[in-house]
Amino acid sequence: MKDKEDSTKFIERIHVIQGDIAALSVDAIVIAAKPLAEGDIVPTTSTQEDCSPGEARITSKHQSSAKYIIHIVPPVYLGGNMGEAKVLYSCYSNSLFLAVENQVKTIAFPCLSTDTYGYPFQEGSRIAINAVLDFLQQPGQILKIFFVCHCDSEYKQFNELLSNRVG
Repeated sequence: MKDKEDSTKFIERIHVIQGDIAALSVDAIVIAAKPLAEGDIVPTTSTQEDCSPGEARITSKHQSSAKYIIHIVPPVYLGGNMGEAKVLYSCYSNSLFLAVENQVKTIAFPCLSTDTYGYPFQEGSRIAINAVLDFLQQPGQILKIFFVCHCDSEYKQFNELLSNRVG
């Protein structure tokens, strides 16, 4: 992303909400595999068996109002010096590219890696915002991107980071 001026033209396509990602009426939601143990990741579905950290796979909906579920393997935060930022950025960008390939127009992300995976919330949120804004530089893509926060404090922090990035 070049600068704030470039970012402002995309802000109307980004929405930050608080709630249950599975209850949203969007074309696709992104979910993360759960770690088995520190530094070890276990896929949540058989579609993930050959999925490396940062990669994405898509399946039809399961118990969600979304048409698709995009499965990703996010990084477990190990201090920030093990390439976690690059992998987390790839989680967002690869999910978005896969969504476009499947004609998705609306997509929802949780705050990836910031809960079970131990990624510091503000740092992980900055990476998410940068990945999405970089992606939106490309013409005619996804119409709406939702970031779904678990609690009020995450919602406020994410909105503040987004405002600082594009305001």
